[in-house]
Amino acid sequence: MAFDQPDPIAQILEQLMSDAEEEVEEISQPVVASLLSQVSKLVEKLTLRFDDFRTVFLEGLDRKIGERISTYPKTSEKVAGAAIDSTWPPDGGIELVGGHLIGVVAGYYIFNAKQVSGLRRRGVAAKLFFVDSEEARKKIPLAAKLLEKKVGIKLLGLVSDGKLDITLLLLDGEIVPYQLLFKGNQVIANRRLLYRLDTAVSRLLGLARKNNIIVVGVVKRSYSHLTSVLHGRILPLNDKALMSIVLRRQEYMVLGKFRDILPAYAKILASSGRAPSQLPEAVVERLSTRPEYGEIVVAFYKPSMTTSYNHAVRIEVYGASSEDELEHVISLLDSMTNPATGLPAPVDFIDEYIRFESRSLELVRRRIVSELATRLGPVVLTLLSHTNPEKRYLYEPRRRM
Repeated sequence: MAFDQPDPIAQILEQLMSDAEEEVEEISQPVVASLLSQVSKLVEKLTLRFDDFRTVFLEGLDRKIGERISTYPKTSEKVAGAAIDSTWPPDGGIELVGGHLIGVVAGYYIFNAKQVSGLRRRGVAAKLFFVDSEEARKKIPLAAKLLEKKVGIKLLGLVSDGKLDITLLLLDGEIVPYQLLFKGNQVIANRRLLYRLDTAVSRLLGLARKNNIIVVGVVKRSYSHLTSVLHGRILPLNDKALMSIVLRRQEYMVLGKFRDILPAYAKILASSGRAPSQLPEAVVERLSTRPEYGEIVVAFYKPSMTTSYNHAVRIEVYGASSEDELEHVISLLDSMTNPATGLPAPVDFIDEYIRFESRSLELVRRRIVSELATRLGPVVLTLLSHTNPEKRYLYEPRRRM
């Protein structure tokens, strides 16, 4: 384990401080100066958190983690697969007088597979929304996930029909959106979007199982504390931070299946006051209703090559029938590593391929105005005009030079 180095906590703090050594422009600005005045307080809090972790680690957590760490072999094998992802504007779309114009996009990228007649190696699907409430805006991420799962279902349907031959499906993010794991059946049944998403995820996994396709979720933004099940209470560091410290290159750790992890994790959250007391019951209910969710394995690995970021990668794997097959999947993912990010290259590719900004929606807004103007008249210009004109420049399409 990497934790047998002289003082890994000190190394992390040194790295964090070195990242902050870049010259700060216009430091005399009141806002910047005010923020900088708070640095010492935050450093004290972070130091205490790392000290707490060091104590917990030396109390036996190091042994429990060490028993689970293995080294995976390198491979040059090429596997046929597809990567899918979804996105929406991070700034929430365009704010208009009549509401918010928001677009969601999902896409796929097929790699190392034979060319299929009538199917491009990459493609996108999109959906537009015009909403006028915060509640509706909060549903957009779920709508994006639903569109993403539909793209995956379409691809696996082609596999079922013998028109596409792949053995690996990569998702940029979790396999099962966490709302479907931590909310009770009744809540999901009463919320149309959650219900549709639950149905789509189950169908996706069913098609994967039918066609012997392994599904891997590459969870880049992981702030969960699932590793707390090894300690019995919430750890001071999240999973990705912990594993990035502990794992060495070409090492991996399997935490376990959702069916074993989530009930214990839910009890820890509830007992610590971080979640309602009913959470453990809801989790058990969900895993009973959707046993396929419980078969998902959580693991972490650190790429064998030197990358720009010395991070561990958290993955969720569905369909690996044995520990050996799971290790082989990790070797395959490692062979695809993008040196710039430390992540499987197909995941980076699809992320970049479908990325768009709210300024892209300005072109859509203008098209909507032009088509509606003939039907509704001048009132359209008011309803679809920018509610904050001084920030209109944020949405102006970039002009080619």
